[in-house]
Amino acid sequence: MENHIKQRRGKAKNIVIMESYWRRVICLFFLVTTTILLFGCVSFMDKDSDTLLAIETNVITPESGSTEETSEPDNSSQELSNNQSNSTKIWDWGNSRYRIPPPLGGLLRLGRGVVREIAFHPSGEYLAAGSGTGVYIYHFDSLEVDRYIHTNWNISSLDWSPDGSRIATGSWYGPVIVWDRISGEQQTRLEGYDGWTNSISWSPDGNQIAIGTDKGSLIIMDVASGEQLSVLQGHTAGIQSVAWSPMGNLLASGSSDNSVIIWDPMSGQKMKTLEGHTETVFSITWSPSGNLVASGSGDKTIILWEAKSGEPVRVLEGHENMILCVSWSPNGTDIASGSIDNKVIIWNAYSGERISTLEGHISGVSYLAWNPAGDRLASSSQGDNTIVWNIEEGAQSRTLDYHTLPILSVSWSDDGKWLASSDYGESISFWDGETGERLRILEGKAASFFSLDWSPDGTIIASGSVAVDNESPVVIWDGKNGERLHSLDGTDLWFVTSVSFSPDGSLLAIGSEKLVVWDWEKDTIIHTIEGQTSRVESVSWSPDGKRIASGGYDNMVSIWDVETGERLIVLEGHTDEIQSVVWSPNGSKIASASSDNTIIVWDSKTGEKLQVLESSYSRLYCVVWSPDSRKLAGGSYQGYVIIWGEESEEPLMILAGHTRPVFSLSWSKKGDKIASGSEDGTIIIWNISDLD
Repeated sequence: MENHIKQRRGKAKNIVIMESYWRRVICLFFLVTTTILLFGCVSFMDKDSDTLLAIETNVITPESGSTEETSEPDNSSQELSNNQSNSTKIWDWGNSRYRIPPPLGGLLRLGRGVVREIAFHPSGEYLAAGSGTGVYIYHFDSLEVDRYIHTNWNISSLDWSPDGSRIATGSWYGPVIVWDRISGEQQTRLEGYDGWTNSISWSPDGNQIAIGTDKGSLIIMDVASGEQLSVLQGHTAGIQSVAWSPMGNLLASGSSDNSVIIWDPMSGQKMKTLEGHTETVFSITWSPSGNLVASGSGDKTIILWEAKSGEPVRVLEGHENMILCVSWSPNGTDIASGSIDNKVIIWNAYSGERISTLEGHISGVSYLAWNPAGDRLASSSQGDNTIVWNIEEGAQSRTLDYHTLPILSVSWSDDGKWLASSDYGESISFWDGETGERLRILEGKAASFFSLDWSPDGTIIASGSVAVDNESPVVIWDGKNGERLHSLDGTDLWFVTSVSFSPDGSLLAIGSEKLVVWDWEKDTIIHTIEGQTSRVESVSWSPDGKRIASGGYDNMVSIWDVETGERLIVLEGHTDEIQSVVWSPNGSKIASASSDNTIIVWDSKTGEKLQVLESSYSRLYCVVWSPDSRKLAGGSYQGYVIIWGEESEEPLMILAGHTRPVFSLSWSKKGDKIASGSEDGTIIIWNISDLD
């Protein structure tokens, strides 16, 4: 199923189920160099019992053509202009359970993002979770947030300093940054090397950080000065994992070339090359004594190696799919492993016996972290929550709530009070549009709800998804109590990417392998249209309900007659797959967003091409009209929300706040807000009331 989902256009290509593996796929598919905004610095303060965050950000505007430092506006007054003062505003963390500080122009940010990496503080008092937007440092006993460090980059790895006073973060597109744990201030930037940062590891003396890159280089940096000390070359493919030995005299690296190399970090010499795996080595871990190294691989095995001789000691087999992470317990007797089979296995390191199998994740387990006492294990999956396990009982102890998965769809209710969102998982969330509180979660059996649409009267909501276990891919839900009302059963549809209610709410257009029009109240299919030559990615009704526009992999927009099912017009002009099609509220125009980096505005009657809006920020995944049909907003691969006016092909505003692609946009009926959902696992509600 995951292989099918992975192939589903740009959205699914970018849903990172397991960063360490699919980063290779992303490199091959996109070959892009991503430019991420440098937002400045963050600092923290404590005032009484509340945690306060001071944050400065940047914004890109068409006029400046570059980033300009501006202050973070408070929630009562948002100024979308270049004329911001440089005074820093304070965000009160206080009772904000679901939210993190919004970017410039944002009213709220919902969700804490996809967890990319986890690490226990050396004391065991804190648990750090690196997400799509920053680092959350939790008190382990209460799992309440102690600190939030806003990084502005999608975190690929993190590691605590040995004394626990600092934490280092690595990302694909940005530098490795060392942060002060107490103040949250940036201390050192480690940069100037070639390639993406896949893994980082702090030396036991706290003076150096080793960085493994996708280019196969192992970089050793001095933490105090930020200088590059050495570059160790030996792997023929990207390094997926690096780890210092407990004494700091050796360094190990695991690579996509299927090997593990043991290095002398002082001389830079290769001591041993450990060969035995037949697939990528995703993770390595040292025994507490430093005598053994364990490596987990895509070949479903863990190999225990003697570090001195380089000889294999034992092979552990039991996982049903690729092993993404391994971690040796502090007592040295146990090894934990996580796999794409969704399981965590605890092994006896001496006998190789499987002690227990921990099941609870619904997606591949990508990161593991033991607490110093060795009685708790945290496991993280980018397809669901982070779980803390009680090892003695072999049971879940608790979960890190409020972290959200990649957001695939967002949709405002007609009155603007509620916002519905769906993610790469099995749930639909309902949020209070004013407070940001998550009010309800609808649990389904489908894999990934790709599309949501409220009925015109705001009483029900439709979802489109990937069907699994004979579950219907189209469901109608009660918008108030979350009750399941209707489902489209008995069809061969299984991969529904778009759903849209007719203006009167009686019919539902469904985009899948074909275009289907369903009378959901009578449970009758009105039309099954197979005239489009490839998968239908997006559907949209004309305001009068007489026509449907569809777009997909054939790079064309088709306009269909609802009554007859005949194709009326074919709109050609895009050079790559169409990701989103939307009819203007006044019915005169159609906008289509494509992977060719453009939005084309068409005359809905004649098919004439009226405007071509180009994005310099790579492919566009979604497009939405303002209620007055005078403006368009597009969501890009780079994480920007771009707003255009009807008279100009230059953007009116570019809203920067997401660190991963924006998959979905929804404009409120009043026209004063836009909600954006991103692969970084957060939703931003933008204030555009001042936009002319």
